[in-house]
Amino acid sequence: MKMMIRLSAIILSLTLMTGCINNNSSYQAESIVQEEEMNHMSDIINEQPQEGVIVPMSDIEREIRMNRALDWARAIGETDLSFLLDVPFAPAPDDIDLNTIEIFVFSNTRDGAIGEGFVLDKMHGNVYFVPDNFSGWLRTEFLPHPATFQPSDLTRLIQVIEESNLQSWEDNYIGCVGFDEDGDSGHTWTVAILFSDGTMLRSSGTGLVWNDDFFPPQNEWQILTDFIAEIGAEIQERHHAEQAEQDN
Repeated sequence: MKMMIRLSAIILSLTLMTGCINNNSSYQAESIVQEEEMNHMSDIINEQPQEGVIVPMSDIEREIRMNRALDWARAIGETDLSFLLDVPFAPAPDDIDLNTIEIFVFSNTRDGAIGEGFVLDKMHGNVYFVPDNFSGWLRTEFLPHPATFQPSDLTRLIQVIEESNLQSWEDNYIGCVGFDEDGDSGHTWTVAILFSDGTMLRSSGTGLVWNDDFFPPQNEWQILTDFIAEIGAEIQERHHAEQAEQDN
């Protein structure tokens, strides 16, 4: 009888040990798989896609990109907005609510210097306008003419986005590339919009000359640039008024 009890105890112990080993092995295997998946996702997100190649985006990759864009905007967006121009992003759906715009950036450069720039940063409560050549303007501490964001700024921007058909602009417009006789590398313009869900809309153009391949239809482009010139003048006036009020 005692022998039977001992055998039963040994069998039970071996069973429990085997279960622990199997559970531990399963846990280790699962951890390895999860780590490999995260490393794979990180590689995908940081990888620059080949030109003209459309790669399907998984749900988890889309979510990671959305969260990363929002985290960066909250963490460094108050001092540096340059990440919006090149961060891998999750495209905003066509029917996204434009009232959920958090940050809008327009830059128009020639040979690395800003020719014209505009930022609406609802997230941090500021608007900026750059009227002429200015290097490093996406560092907000160096941006000229900062002013306080007003809800009407966004209302007007939304109207312009709709009138200019901006949401239908191509991702990239490529004109003649190379260098001109002065060694300049030409023009580059970018529109980047970050929405409150972390998705983005981005369109840009690069070219040596302003030909039809360099930007969207002229009438649509004109609607946007006319608005930026108009609101830019208002932002400068608002900036000076706010500065005068602070000085008093």
